Amino acid sequence: MNFLKKLFKKPQPSNTPQIKLAMVLIPDIRSFSFDEFIDTLRTNLIINESESSQETGSFKVDDEQFFISLMPFAIPAEDIENTAMYAYNWPTAVQDLKDYQAHIIVALSSTNNDHIKHFRLVTLVTNSLLKTTDAIGVYDGTQSLLIPKNDYLVNAAAMSASDLPLSIWIYFGLRKADNKNSGYTYGLKAFGLNEIEIIDSDHSFKDIHELLYNVSHYLLMSGIKLNAGETVGGSENEKIRVDFSKAVLVEGDSYKLIY
Repeated sequence: MNFLKKLFKKPQPSNTPQIKLAMVLIPDIRSFSFDEFIDTLRTNLIINESESSQETGSFKVDDEQFFISLMPFAIPAEDIENTAMYAYNWPTAVQDLKDYQAHIIVALSSTNNDHIKHFRLVTLVTNSLLKTTDAIGVYDGTQSLLIPKNDYLVNAAAMSASDLPLSIWIYFGLRKADNKNSGYTYGLKAFGLNEIEIIDSDHSFKDIHELLYNVSHYLLMSGIKLNAGETVGGSENEKIRVDFSKAVLVEGDSYKLIY
């Protein structure tokens, strides 16, 4: 646990670290080998300053500091059960997570704000852990995500310079009320952006999810931010107005796509 104390100690005001976490859920701690994991990771990344003990390890990738820690116990139920209940991408999550025994913490500590780089690197590190253990899935509480192992592997494999695996980076929520459909993002704040909502729409969940995904992807790839009064759309003829106001389905304020 020493690495956690080091990771979260009070930083210098001018050098506040950015922390990105992921947790790999494993049924059996004996399936984890730091050396095997590092060897697999080296097939995709150049690893520097690697060191490990029985339950912890650390290394650097492109000047970014990583810590790995094996926790021989389950994540507290109150932290994971609510996420499991809303994990529509993993409908059997509550049942599947009943008996897992441990988790591996992936922690990236960085002094820069290159959020996309951080997410890419954490994805590659987590992907290697999934490949070298009997893991059943990944939990990212900050993004309200629970992702089954195979889904994570497929999305990570599809990641490229022009294609971000947002399904394993951002939660896209969907709600129905009074015969109207709504949708929202949960996780854009980790990229320095406001969340996006579509409220009381007549469009299908499929269309709402697609619009939220595409707009989020465009914003992250382009570095552009939404502004109230502008319009967005998938074509020159599609013009969806953007408003900004107090959020309905998430905390704080959000951009609303009038769709």
